[in-house]
Amino acid sequence: MSSHTTASYLQNESNEIDLGFRKVTRTNTPCDDSMGLLGWLKAQEIVTLEECTANDSAQPPAVKFGLAGMASSHFPILRALIALGRPSTFTIQSDGNNRTFTVRFSADQEAEVKSYLHLVLSLIRAEVRFRQVLRQVLVNQEKFEMEERLLFRNL
Repeated sequence: MSSHTTASYLQNESNEIDLGFRKVTRTNTPCDDSMGLLGWLKAQEIVTLEECTANDSAQPPAVKFGLAGMASSHFPILRALIALGRPSTFTIQSDGNNRTFTVRFSADQEAEVKSYLHLVLSLIRAEVRFRQVLRQVLVNQEKFEMEERLLFRNL
């Protein structure tokens, strides 16, 4: 890369990308350590909190959640990510019929569970954003090709 290209690349590292007449904004959501796991999950726009069980002496706490909005179609991807990197300290089970996940953990593992979920959900967010950008690029490319054909016909 030339120094001009590098400099312009570094200057253009913003959260907005101009794609024709539309802009796609990237939202970086850091893992907020001040919130508990349930509060953090409720604050996530791509997650619907289905059910929570309290810490019982017989059963560890459990949180049941699903994907919402534009991420809801990414259930198989999230299930595969979890299956590939399943942690050994807590359990995550998926329910393909209801398209939900259940996380069981001990009270002292809450920060670890939150960190793990932050990681896998950030990958899902990146996938959703990638597909949005790709869709817009394809639409722009199609418009360009149509205009090009029109111009050649008029020549």
